[in-house]
Amino acid sequence: MIVDIDVGNSYAKWRIVSSSGEKISGAQTVESILKQQRLNFDCQEQICQVRLSSVSSNEVPTILQDQFKSEFGANLQQAAVSRSAGGVTCGYLAPSTLGIDRWLAMVAAYSRYHQPVVVVDAGSAITIDVVSADGLHLGGYILPGLDLARASLWHGTQKVKAEYRNTSDAGLGKSTTDAVNNGVIFSVITAINQLANSYDGLVVLTGGSASALESLINLPMQLVPDLVLDGLAISDVVFYF
Repeated sequence: MIVDIDVGNSYAKWRIVSSSGEKISGAQTVESILKQQRLNFDCQEQICQVRLSSVSSNEVPTILQDQFKSEFGANLQQAAVSRSAGGVTCGYLAPSTLGIDRWLAMVAAYSRYHQPVVVVDAGSAITIDVVSADGLHLGGYILPGLDLARASLWHGTQKVKAEYRNTSDAGLGKSTTDAVNNGVIFSVITAINQLANSYDGLVVLTGGSASALESLINLPMQLVPDLVLDGLAISDVVFYF
């Protein structure tokens, strides 16, 4: 039994892969893990491997390491960015400074589709990375997530006050609420479309806010909900113990 865990800024997702290939998954807030000092996870079968991607504080990996060691006798392996993996060559001069979630998403996307990809991970932050046809990471962007972008307008201005609206509308707003909510969507969609057109890449979309963007991308696109978890399974991804 293999356990894969993706710890983001706000949520942790986990997935069990049995020897028969069956997959069982779950999710929990990072806040809850820190409060309870454990992941809400139980398994009756023997665990042979625990693979982790984490962009959270060092405390969360330590909690998970202690839990899986004490409850299941399993050591945790934490993924690290390397110069290359899965046919992708890291574009950063200092690979260790690239977020592991971005790296695993790129590696998984390129390994799956074997063509130029524009990888969009829409979570608390929105990351957009471009990988060329020959697997070179050309670079990327980090943007505020949809909620963070809205909050920055509400809290950073005196008169731009609008109610939160979970929308996929990028049309012109005819109220302050619509102008804020639609404008946030519009800015992200514009960036994605421009990059996909410029680099002739397949848009590969993942992350908790992906559903708000999916219907507005009028280009070749694939929605892959567990892209980072998929990256943990790529054979030449580097782990440390």
